[in-house]
Amino acid sequence: MKKNSWLLIILLILLLVLPVQADKKYWIDAVHVNARILPDGNLEIEETREYRFQGGFRWADYRLPLTDLGTIQDFSIQDGEMIYTENETENPGTFTKSIGSKEFYVKWFYTAKNESRRFTLRYRVTEAVKVYEDIAEFYFQFVGSNSPKKIGRVDIWLTLPQAAVMETVNAWAHGPLHGQLEFENGGLHLHVAPLPQGNYWEVRAIFPPEWLQQDAARRMPGTALATIQAEEKGWVEKANAKRAEREDRLAQRPKAQQFSFLLLAAGSLILGLLYSKFGRKLPDPDEQHAPKEISDRLNPALANYINNSGNIDASALMGTLFDLANRGYLVFKQAEIKKKGLFSSQKKEEFILELTEKGETSADELIDHEREVLRFFFSELSKNGRTVALADLSRRTTKVVTGFSKWKKSVHEQWGRPFYDKKSIQGMLLGMLTGAAVIAGGIFVARRYGELGLIGILGGIGVFLFSLSILRYTPEVNYFRSKFRDLKDMLKKKDFGANPDNADMSRFLIYGVALGAQKMEIKGMLNAIPEAQFMTYYPWIVFMPGHSGGSMAFADTVSNMVTATGASISTAAGVGGGASVGAGAGAGGAAGGAG
Repeated sequence: MKKNSWLLIILLILLLVLPVQADKKYWIDAVHVNARILPDGNLEIEETREYRFQGGFRWADYRLPLTDLGTIQDFSIQDGEMIYTENETENPGTFTKSIGSKEFYVKWFYTAKNESRRFTLRYRVTEAVKVYEDIAEFYFQFVGSNSPKKIGRVDIWLTLPQAAVMETVNAWAHGPLHGQLEFENGGLHLHVAPLPQGNYWEVRAIFPPEWLQQDAARRMPGTALATIQAEEKGWVEKANAKRAEREDRLAQRPKAQQFSFLLLAAGSLILGLLYSKFGRKLPDPDEQHAPKEISDRLNPALANYINNSGNIDASALMGTLFDLANRGYLVFKQAEIKKKGLFSSQKKEEFILELTEKGETSADELIDHEREVLRFFFSELSKNGRTVALADLSRRTTKVVTGFSKWKKSVHEQWGRPFYDKKSIQGMLLGMLTGAAVIAGGIFVARRYGELGLIGILGGIGVFLFSLSILRYTPEVNYFRSKFRDLKDMLKKKDFGANPDNADMSRFLIYGVALGAQKMEIKGMLNAIPEAQFMTYYPWIVFMPGHSGGSMAFADTVSNMVTATGASISTAAGVGGGASVGAGAGAGGAAGGAG
């Protein structure tokens, strides 16, 4: 068989097996123990463990610490009618065991899939009872705290050498407070349901030493009755105190629930009042003529800055370049540039920026970030101080990153005013503090009453997060952003008026680009201009012979130039998204499981 065929077969096997393994689970529904203390001080145990399997299983194990005990004798295991045999084959119906000085361990093998099984273990524990001068003590842990699973129910029936009555026998159960010990039919019955994972279930019983044979193995010197009774009395008092506390908590749960809802309601009410006072959106201004309103009060870079809530992207730089060109400081020129290859050269049409005479002689008239644009392009990027190819922005990334970062700082310094209303910031902070207080109240309730605390915790998180909605822009910023919305709406609808003048169409292009207009919107602006008037509207865009005029090609060329140049700047300046990584780890497994 070919290697690829073997790989295909292995892959199919894995696809069939892995989903089954992923769903593999088991539960221990019940543990039933019949234990009998023999007259010689040994203990006979018959323990039935009820398992429920999801998926396929083939083994289970069991361990019993032997600290302060003797050893294990006469072990056997049975599953229904099948009596297991001891050998090392690991075949179904077999078991292996080891008996050391500290622990007894057994592992048995079977086949089970999506079913319930009952395994009965029988064995004798030697030296299980201590015999003092005044009492005999049996202190035994039937289920240890290292159990890897919650057990649905544990029942222990303990028979003493003689009938157990309260006049002659004292007994105590140790474990979860909801467990019970009762005298039944001359013996002791200890039951708990459920027994949570990590909990133990044990019994301590004292009875007359005369009930055991004189040769009982573990004879202890002295007396123990007073010591044991004092010790158990202290534990009983602690248990009763815990029960009383638990009952008090149960009695207080309705009040705790009311407190949680009141806490949430108070937090929501406070948040609503804060939002009503500080967070209501300011009304939009009624003035029209958005492009003129913007250009009279904001340059393109500041428009981009406000539109992005304090961030600046490549569109700000493109809008500034268009604005400087419109004002006569530079010209966009289409040129044919030779590109040299390894074996040949080819010609490619590109746009270059050319500094005009006004740009050379009157730069002092400009504001800081506009002068910085001219200085950066024609002093750092240009090789001759007069022209620079726009494509160089993507070729000289390190210099562009440095220059663009410096330029953004100058725009930020020019604005120099807050974006957000000071009172709304105070309202937001008060709302966050209210949310934190509700969360704290929820945590307090959760520590005492469990899941009821989730009402306050989750509600407080909601109050905290919703507090962010209180934050609002200053009236000035809100005014400009409403104008930006008007302009964007015009561009999408291509609603430029019946006879747009030169100034308005220039503003549409410059501020549309600065606010991140898409390619189709730019084309819409340019195609709205009558063909014969293109060069009148945009004399600062100079095309090579054969590219002039008001055709669709003209609009395509300009929109492609804006899109490509903006992409180059964004790439060079690192304007973009990010990536995140996460890692997790888990661990599990314990002795006494199944597999």
